[in-house]
Amino acid sequence: MRVPVFVIAALLALCLVCAASGQSQAATNPNVLTPAESAAGWRLLFDGQSLDGWRSFRKAAVVADRWAIEDHCLHLYRRGGERRVGGDLMSREMFGNFEFAFEWKAGPGVNSGVKYLVDEYLAPNPNPVSFEYQIQVEEDPSKPRRQPLHSTGALYDMLPPQGGILRPEGSFNESRIVVRGAQVEHWLNGEKLLEFNREAPEFRALVARSKFAKWAGFGLNGRGHITLQDHGGEVYFRRLRVLALPRDGRTGDGARQSQ
Repeated sequence: MRVPVFVIAALLALCLVCAASGQSQAATNPNVLTPAESAAGWRLLFDGQSLDGWRSFRKAAVVADRWAIEDHCLHLYRRGGERRVGGDLMSREMFGNFEFAFEWKAGPGVNSGVKYLVDEYLAPNPNPVSFEYQIQVEEDPSKPRRQPLHSTGALYDMLPPQGGILRPEGSFNESRIVVRGAQVEHWLNGEKLLEFNREAPEFRALVARSKFAKWAGFGLNGRGHITLQDHGGEVYFRRLRVLALPRDGRTGDGARQSQ
């Protein structure tokens, strides 16, 4: 049976519209995995549309109105505006051996961070106590006011980054945190900034001299949550994704759900 030419033309036009729609969605929502990431086993922790997989610290759900989804980003509004309730946003899952990659942007003077291997009840503090990948944007990069231990990419208050260049204001930066057993790395825009062994005697001595010494076992838990810090400033996060790394015989890989 011969198919009329106008039917073929209509089907081709429909295919083109569907393809264009798919390309447009990918272009407007950056929270997608590349084919290489999908093949490697990466998973999205944020799809650009919902807060599924996240909750407020020590809460069953997200109760903060200063966290919002806008332009396919997790947008934290600054403290002091019309939105009143903030607090750290915490992953529902706990991770052991993993690589966590994320994009973020913040304006001059903003202080934030990403905490990992978070034991929710390690300390009675109202905010998580754990390792922190520091985010700090200087008001004037030529005249930094923060000490290196508090600069972007630092292990907050413990180890300074070695290098690291932020992209121009208004641009998203790319960060990575890698945990392979006791070995930890911080990356910024494709450059490794620091690494440490959290079980090494010299690092434990550093902990003992720090403000974290009061909490027994700080930094030694095999698994923990990931939290996005609310430090009062406006921050945007997107493309939050995680890759489970193989076991090394000392800590668990993969992830599990918490209550």
